[in-house]
Amino acid sequence: KHFACSDRWLLRLLYVKQCDMFLQEKRVNPSVFAVECIPSLISLSRDEVPNIRMAVGKLLHQTLSNTDYFSVNRHFSNRIHSTIETLQNDSDRDVRYFSGGISDPFPPERNQEVDHVINFVHKRVRSISEGDNKDSRKVEEIKIDITRAAS
Repeated sequence: KHFACSDRWLLRLLYVKQCDMFLQEKRVNPSVFAVECIPSLISLSRDEVPNIRMAVGKLLHQTLSNTDYFSVNRHFSNRIHSTIETLQNDSDRDVRYFSGGISDPFPPERNQEVDHVINFVHKRVRSISEGDNKDSRKVEEIKIDITRAAS
């Protein structure tokens, strides 16, 4: 939760990606996730940084809207769908696209750029969260890279 409130945009992005990983890999009970993470994700959907809103939109649209628990639980389902609708009308094209609001594909080179950034962050989060003890120096280097990027 601390990262969700950080002044650094990269740490807020890491929070969103960590939430995504929790859901994708079923590391957190959905009811706990709903109570602990959904409020922060909804708050981050109004972030000033478009990449944060884009990551939240992608998580909410592609992951949560297809998760049985959230589809059945009316309270969270309504909050999620309302947030998705807001993001689908965002001023930023990337945010609208990843929230499911635009069906037009980006030019191929733009897709590659976005995928590269998302994959980079996801790999860094996974490496740090798994606590790669085999090569702790590598983990420290990744932490330094993330700190530099967040500066």
